[in-house]
Amino acid sequence: MNFKTPFTPLVILCICVIVNGCSSEALQKLKARPNAFGPSDKITVIADEQLWDSDVQDTISYYYGSAYIILPQPEPVFDIQHFTPEQLRNKDPRRQLRVYLVIADLEDEGSLGTKMVRNDLGEENYSKALADPTFNTQVARDRWALGQMVVYLWGRNKAELIENLKYNFQGIAKRVNKFDERQYEATIYFGGQNITAENAIQGALGVSLRVPEDYKLVLNDSTVSWLRRESNEASMNILVHRTKYTSQEQLTKEGLKKIRDDLGRQYISSTTPNTYMRVNDVDLPLFIDPMTLDNKYTIQGRGIWDIVNDYMGGAFVSYLIHDSEAGELVFIDGFVHAPGENKRLFMQQLNYILCTVKV
Repeated sequence: MNFKTPFTPLVILCICVIVNGCSSEALQKLKARPNAFGPSDKITVIADEQLWDSDVQDTISYYYGSAYIILPQPEPVFDIQHFTPEQLRNKDPRRQLRVYLVIADLEDEGSLGTKMVRNDLGEENYSKALADPTFNTQVARDRWALGQMVVYLWGRNKAELIENLKYNFQGIAKRVNKFDERQYEATIYFGGQNITAENAIQGALGVSLRVPEDYKLVLNDSTVSWLRRESNEASMNILVHRTKYTSQEQLTKEGLKKIRDDLGRQYISSTTPNTYMRVNDVDLPLFIDPMTLDNKYTIQGRGIWDIVNDYMGGAFVSYLIHDSEAGELVFIDGFVHAPGENKRLFMQQLNYILCTVKV
């Protein structure tokens, strides 16, 4: 027995009206978005050609392309590439990158960059941007692809745009670095964790550290644990050490350097006799930054190392953590030896691992 639904033609008519009434932009939003792709520490700047070919580009290069602290050979904090709004619009893959910085001089109302910012902000926010000089940035997620961050930055004229680029650099850099952590996590721990090494370090030193599966424990005693990852490109190393806290002088540049040099002299050498590792603060300075790690007072050290009586060197990052409850200091250090290779990514990955420490 067949039943006919009297509303079927009406339903079909409604569907047709809805579909035909959808704008191309609305239909585009209904499509499955691709996943964003691209390396960490890279920013794609979207700016009109005329704006880019000015001192705006110099400002971006000076700040966003400044030297990463601290490496034996200079490498930028971020890799920068540039597209115009038109180039972005005409190529789908260019809209699927991970991190964008969209900049505009709102005084140039006819420019594609200004029109893009106006459209993406909406009229209410655009009016606010024209009236309020302190409202000069906005961040969007998943604008054209999933796993994407788009930072909009503007000025009411070019001079104001340049000042806003300078003023907002630290905040934007922190946002990008934080956003990149998800990619570091996926890359570093792709193979899982070395639970055996984690348990050994916890048992010997009372320190918890998330150890990637491809790091091997080459030394573990009552005062020092040494992890190493060897590849064709680099030797990446992590030292963990506990020592008694005796004086505030230990939590200084000199104190951190002494601990690192003592460990380098005792444990680390090349195949050449009478060699050992030391901090090289002659060729480049040792940078110290007080901070909090694992809710404990910490000093971070960044610098370069070399091997006495041999031709080896590289970069390192150290954390000296005051474990006040135990009356001890926990020293954790990552260093890389990668001759002929760029080292920024290696150091970023080491730093990410070190920051998983809990004491």
